[in-house]
Amino acid sequence: MPEPMQKLSSSFQRAISKSIYGYSWLRSAMYFAEGLPIVLVQKAFRAHDAELPKLRRQQFMQLDHYMRRLFRDDASFFENGVYPKALLVPEKPFQHLKRYKSILTDSIGVGFRRNSKKHTQLPKDKGVSQSDYPDYYLRNFHFQTDGYLSKKSARLYGHQVEILFKGTASAMRRLVLRRLDKLKIQPRTILDLACGEGSSTRILASKFTKSRITALDLSPHYLSHAREQLADFTNIDFVQGRAEELVFKERSFDLVSSTFLFHEIPYEVRKQILQEAYRVLKPGGVFAILDSIQIGDNQELDWAITQFPVDFHEPFFTNYIKHPMEDLLRECGFEIQEREIGFFTKALFVTKRDI
Repeated sequence: MPEPMQKLSSSFQRAISKSIYGYSWLRSAMYFAEGLPIVLVQKAFRAHDAELPKLRRQQFMQLDHYMRRLFRDDASFFENGVYPKALLVPEKPFQHLKRYKSILTDSIGVGFRRNSKKHTQLPKDKGVSQSDYPDYYLRNFHFQTDGYLSKKSARLYGHQVEILFKGTASAMRRLVLRRLDKLKIQPRTILDLACGEGSSTRILASKFTKSRITALDLSPHYLSHAREQLADFTNIDFVQGRAEELVFKERSFDLVSSTFLFHEIPYEVRKQILQEAYRVLKPGGVFAILDSIQIGDNQELDWAITQFPVDFHEPFFTNYIKHPMEDLLRECGFEIQEREIGFFTKALFVTKRDI
């Protein structure tokens, strides 16, 4: 390519990157603004002797620094074609506003549960019983209405997470594609563990269009919502089940993925899931894990992850941040190939050390 054309192409690419970076900040500002009324509701319901923690200037600067890095790297991977451009398409404004209205109303119940420390208010009229789900699952995680056991919860969840993390959640989820691209993974079969409302599955399906993807979740309500949201994809199968008791045969998948699963389950169940993932992976297969950073992963943000379970009902989070996933993975027979930190997310990519 002639030098003038190279310069023009380079300038065009930089313009694309800057546009995506700017879009990320606008999106972040929107979710930040949406969170302000919710903070006021929480403050109104909070006991007089329980003040909201105040963000110090140094902590604010740390958050700003790592958000900038996340958005800058995110934009560069879109620019270089690692991330499919389809993942940038915004949703319809009317749907967004309608859902936000429901979130504002729902925040009253969240505030009440947080103040009264009630975390087992589940929808009894929708078939929820002790026999259907493990004990650790029967709770209002984050004090959210219905826990993971209603269609309403599934409909609001993704939006609520973006508000909580100021519009960075999608960029953190996309970390999975960076290292998979570096490892040159082209899986024929993928298992997405605890797919929730489908955000992680959409990322995988948009990138690996020729792969057969199995999206598994314990909640029939979240699985139903994910099926609706991903109706345009023809390469996804939806299965209800427990990640610690997989129904699949040994050596069934080239790639197993999980996103923000392990911090919400007890230590022993974490080990069971890793053992099951090892069992269903093919020799040389990759297990891609995205979850919260843990103590020591980024010491500048240790204060934030230590505070998180104080503000939200996350009963297994403190145990999670104190037990490095790397140690558990090695114990279960995996070899760690890649590791990356992006804001509050740690991405681990491990291979099956088959005997």
